[in-house]
Amino acid sequence: MPSFFRRGLARLAVVSLASGLVATGATVLAGPAAADGGDQSAGGATARHCGMTDFGRVTIEEKGGSRWPVGSVGLFEMRTGQGGTLSTYCIDLRTGARRDFHHEEVGWDRSSLHNNTDAGKILWVLGHSCPKVAVAEPAEKAGAKELDQNDAAAATQAAIRHYSDKVTATPAHADAKLPTAYLLSRAEGLLEPKASLALAPPSVAGRSDGRLGPVTVSTNASAAALSLAPGAPDGARIPDGDGTPV
Repeated sequence: MPSFFRRGLARLAVVSLASGLVATGATVLAGPAAADGGDQSAGGATARHCGMTDFGRVTIEEKGGSRWPVGSVGLFEMRTGQGGTLSTYCIDLRTGARRDFHHEEVGWDRSSLHNNTDAGKILWVLGHSCPKVAVAEPAEKAGAKELDQNDAAAATQAAIRHYSDKVTATPAHADAKLPTAYLLSRAEGLLEPKASLALAPPSVAGRSDGRLGPVTVSTNASAAALSLAPGAPDGARIPDGDGTPV
């Protein structure tokens, strides 16, 4: 993903608990287990993991001294039902990414970040690296002379690993090591941002032949599309406050 948003998708960030993915920004997607069994009524973005886009090689070193290479480290793509896409990084070294599952946006407290005191530093790294900023920007600041999109993604993922999994991740490419060190030296703890979409109240109930609500939709996006869920009763409509169908 060459920019923060792609195809007009107004989202800040994503974290996926079950697949261990965190997108270039701020809020959280619970993985399929949490989404299927948890409270989905509060709204929020949903997206499906579709594979890696930009990646490189790194070596992982644990605190105990064990080391091993990882061949594909970097950006994953998450795709929404409306066709927009999100670029994501991994925040769980020991949880394999699960493809073709839908993930629901939740707060940090329902993700693997719930007791991570460095969650805010991960957010800072995401906001100051690929793809939030052009590859040349962190490369220049770090003194890296040769760095492409794959190297930049691997460098960013290596920095995230330091805070998400408490390990040392070293990119194989010599110049990619420099942005990793730069990001770790500058990272600051940021506060969790607000959800990209929320409903108040999160759920309503009543007769199928009557009016339900009102429900207030709040979003930090410039616009939001509303639609009835598949299987909604015939004749169901979403009206505004004046009763006009949305």
